[in-house]
Amino acid sequence: MNLRGAVGNFRTRVKNAPRWLLVGLVAWIICGATFVASSSVYTLYYEHTVHIAGAAEISMYADASCTMLVVNGTTIDWGNLTAGTHTKTYWLKNTGNVNVTLSLVVQDLPSGWSCTWNREGYMLQPNEIVQIVITLSVPEGVEAGDYTFKTWIQAEEA
Repeated sequence: MNLRGAVGNFRTRVKNAPRWLLVGLVAWIICGATFVASSSVYTLYYEHTVHIAGAAEISMYADASCTMLVVNGTTIDWGNLTAGTHTKTYWLKNTGNVNVTLSLVVQDLPSGWSCTWNREGYMLQPNEIVQIVITLSVPEGVEAGDYTFKTWIQAEEA
């Protein structure tokens, strides 16, 4: 028997085969192909752990839209003052990625003077902007002259 005769004979047998047998044969071929395809796939599984370091960072601005940065270390000039209470207004922005608790540290303030602000212990969230008011109280009877003191605004990770 030649190849044409064998193919013709196969076609005749397939045509005369019961439908359930043909459905089963097709299902078997598909399952076999799926098994062959899936058995040729090899996978590796890994679980990843990532730590993002917290950064407690703040910036101070002279305007509410936060475009006029007051550079760290800038001298704040209060101008010519008299005895009494005086204020300066700024805006703080949390430029870090963690909540921070704010505090003001004052050093070398002349005797009888006080320097406070309205945000002691305030928790500032990342990207939050808050208005701060620094209040300087100069006592009565202060002598004329130039006075210097230092302040630090600290942002501690909350």
